[in-house]
Amino acid sequence: MNAKEGMSRIAKLISVLAWVTLALGSIATATATLSDRKPEWSLFFLILALLLVVFAAMQGIVWIMDGFIGNKEAQSNILWPYKRNKRPVTPKFDQVKAAKNAERDLHLRGVGGWLLWLVIVLMVLTPLFGFGQTSNNLGEAEALYPNLIGLPAWQNYKDSSWVLAWIAAGASFTAGYRLFKFHHPGSVSLTIAVLWVTPIATTIADSFLANHFLDVSMADAGMEIIAALIKGLLSASIWTAYLKLSRRVRNTYYMGHTAMTPHSPAPRSEPTL
Repeated sequence: MNAKEGMSRIAKLISVLAWVTLALGSIATATATLSDRKPEWSLFFLILALLLVVFAAMQGIVWIMDGFIGNKEAQSNILWPYKRNKRPVTPKFDQVKAAKNAERDLHLRGVGGWLLWLVIVLMVLTPLFGFGQTSNNLGEAEALYPNLIGLPAWQNYKDSSWVLAWIAAGASFTAGYRLFKFHHPGSVSLTIAVLWVTPIATTIADSFLANHFLDVSMADAGMEIIAALIKGLLSASIWTAYLKLSRRVRNTYYMGHTAMTPHSPAPRSEPTL
């Protein structure tokens, strides 16, 4: 058994363990938290979310391992690695397949389909949702604690929260606009960075502002912080997978762009007479 086959078996083992962990963990969690007369729903969903994070991390390791060993078919099926038996093909079949792929490549190019939806999400829906969520959270806090209204610390927290919302909206809008306007690999890289950094940065910044102005510790808002991080990172994972695997994205942003490494020698021009 060669090293590549051994890596493939290890990837399958990790995938099996991920499924077993998710299944047994879900059963154990449901039994422990929902068996009483008063089910602990918050604890159930928290543990279930953590199980999903562990499951996604293990499947991500499988996906990376299959990428290193060149198992491209397994990379397209992250939930279970497998290999397809390649059947012998004739040159004529290769030509027909190449022609079909070329025709499909020409069709799947430009901002359309799911890529257009991602642009709309980044430029319109995400900023609007962020503004609405900020307004709703501040309004609920004032409704529950009317004494906050008029306090300088609360006003400072409100102003800082709106500044944070505008920064997050600006980052999201910029990423969507670059995807729509500039068709080169840098737009995809920027979008992936925004998708991952924004939920983490905004959650940490909001927790800092609450602690700084209102003396609210991170432990008191632990559930809200975990929920916000899981939601943001799950969305980032889905869209990152799309940007990495989509044929339309590859044709739109990478076709015609040759990547040069920092140590690549510059093109030489021979002297002419």
